[in-house]
Amino acid sequence: MLDGESVSAALSGDWLGAVSSWAGNTAVDAVAIEYGTVDVITVLQSLRADAWLHGHGDPTGDDAAAIRRQVWTAFLDDDPAWIARCNEQFDDRLAAALRTD
Repeated sequence: MLDGESVSAALSGDWLGAVSSWAGNTAVDAVAIEYGTVDVITVLQSLRADAWLHGHGDPTGDDAAAIRRQVWTAFLDDDPAWIARCNEQFDDRLAAALRTD
């Protein structure tokens, strides 16, 4: 984020901004791992539907539950195999980060 290479919005008030004061003279390297669930078009369509719901629809109406489910499935896959793959990827990245060779 700090080197200008990130495509995410600038953040303030997050834990990363405060960690250097907690860690003293310790070097801190932060890593964010993103795990995709579905293709980008499906994600964008779910966000578009959610924006429509809150801007023009009725969040308590007939369409609301289906749109909320669409957003949920775009960002979280509750398939145990997918979760296991994410955990494996996390463990691999953590082990690589802790390696000192």
